[in-house]
Parts: sequence; C-alpha cells; structure tokens
Amino acid sequence: MTRIARGLAATALVATALGGCHHAPRTTADRPVAIVTGAEAVGASIVVSAAGRSGPVPAGDMRTALAPLLAARVLDQPEGPTSYGLDHPQARLEYTTASNRPVVVLVGAPDFDRHFLYVGREGDRRVFLVPAAVLRRVLALVGVTVAAPS
Repeated sequence: MTRIARGLAATALVATALGGCHHAPRTTADRPVAIVTGAEAVGASIVVSAAGRSGPVPAGDMRTALAPLLAARVLDQPEGPTSYGLDHPQARLEYTTASNRPVVVLVGAPDFDRHFLYVGREGDRRVFLVPAAVLRRVLALVGVTVAAPS
C-alpha cells in the first residue's frame, strides 16, 4: 500500500469516527471509495480548471493523489447541488482516459471545518468528500486557495 493510500485510509477512518458531514445519509465504508478508478486514471491526462484558467496536472505527487481519486466518504442520497457548492463549482478536473473518454469531476465547497471538499462526478448523483489536503496544491495551479482547516 502506498504512502498516499495509507494516508487516505487513515483519513477515511477518522472522518467516519468524527462524522464529518451532517447534510445527508452516507455510505458506511471501511475503505476509501474511488471517484475516478485506477483503471480510468491509468494513462489519462488530467486538466484542472477554474475561473477561466486551466492547466495540466503535472506528473509526480499531485498527479498520484488524483489517480485514482479517492473519497473518504460518500453521500448516497444527497440534498441538491447548492448544499455542497456543486451548483457553481469552484474548480473542475477533467480526466481524458486512454480510450479518449472524458471523466469530469466538479469541486464544490469545503465542509463545515474545511477538512474536506465536496466533490461530484458528472453523471453520478452521489456527493463525495475528498480530503482538502489531496486537492489543495492541484487547485492552487489555477489560483484557487483552499483555506486551512479550522
């Protein structure tokens, strides 16, 4: 298990124990849930965009954190997108898979204590919570600042 995967697994356990979201019923999981699977991410190009700026996610730690993109928690029956900042997302990640199929991930608002960001995948009604630390540097590439947890 890689260092990042261990970190995400630990984050998922802490989030489950502390109850990081109160908005909607959630899936109970003992391991992170893939928003973008490893199979989809292998060989994919990843572009981050926000407020008219966009750029490729460079190889290295930032890219490794996104491929696969894992959620610490899943809301199976979420409220409307407005509740999570997904009606006007602050950023977007677009994976173009090896088979040239786009996978679009929308990054919404932070949760109540800013440890997680609400994330949605186009075509999937579920809402995911991704540790802010996973996305902070990637979003900074396009000028989005993710505040430190409170």
